[in-house]
Amino acid sequence: MTLFVSIVLLMSELPDPGKLATAGLASLLGGFVGGCIGRLRHRSRERIRDLTLDGVYVGFGVGLIAWLIAVAIDRL
Repeated sequence: MTLFVSIVLLMSELPDPGKLATAGLASLLGGFVGGCIGRLRHRSRERIRDLTLDGVYVGFGVGLIAWLIAVAIDRL
């Protein structure tokens, strides 16, 4: 019963399928996290830039997948 309730609550919090802003916001968050990781590890500016860019790509990919899942669930 708890798993079922968790799934229902998760689906009720999914982003609006009509708005692709989820992927953009996820890429922004990914870039921020990548930059913070580079700064906390005291890396060079070039490495921080690379980590930030990697975070942007990963964040966009995760956001796009989440948006596609939301669209698929909405179509059901």
